[in-house]
Amino acid sequence: MDLVSRYWKTEHRIFDILNASLNLKPRPATMAMKRTGARNITAVEVGVFYGENARSILRTLDIDHLYLIDPYEDYTCAGVTVKMDGIERAAKKRLKPWEKKITWIKKYSHDAVYDIPKADFIYLDANHDYEYISKDLPRYYNRMKQGGIFGGHDMKVFHMGTIQAVIEFADEYHLKLQAEPDDWYVEIP
Repeated sequence: MDLVSRYWKTEHRIFDILNASLNLKPRPATMAMKRTGARNITAVEVGVFYGENARSILRTLDIDHLYLIDPYEDYTCAGVTVKMDGIERAAKKRLKPWEKKITWIKKYSHDAVYDIPKADFIYLDANHDYEYISKDLPRYYNRMKQGGIFGGHDMKVFHMGTIQAVIEFADEYHLKLQAEPDDWYVEIP
């Protein structure tokens, strides 16, 4: 196993341990969805990785069904190659208690968008390079239900492509962008 893969696995194990022991808060976009008071939510997460955020979504929101999109293939993001060996198995194990509420879609985001229904909550956490996120934003925005929350992760300096794409998208669609530590989201009018 290369150094980058060991780092990612270690970072996510540490996050998992801290999340379980300290009961860390769900991500800001998830909390924004919770504040809407919506029930029987159809949700989508693009970029599942180890499934920590998917588990948080399932624990926090009244989820009717959650579509989880991830090709689980090695990829390069922000110049770093991430090896996906064993990550898919770990995510499925972590989310097993909710397996009846989950549909796994093992495709890239640009292909998977056609496999999901309109959703109340969509969370983007896939490839953060500008060329990918700038295309995912309008594709998935068009799958949103009115009154829902559309958001994502890694709104931080390390992912300048995400920052640029999200700001341009919100401006083009005349949406009020909310940004909190590491997260961004918009409410669908």
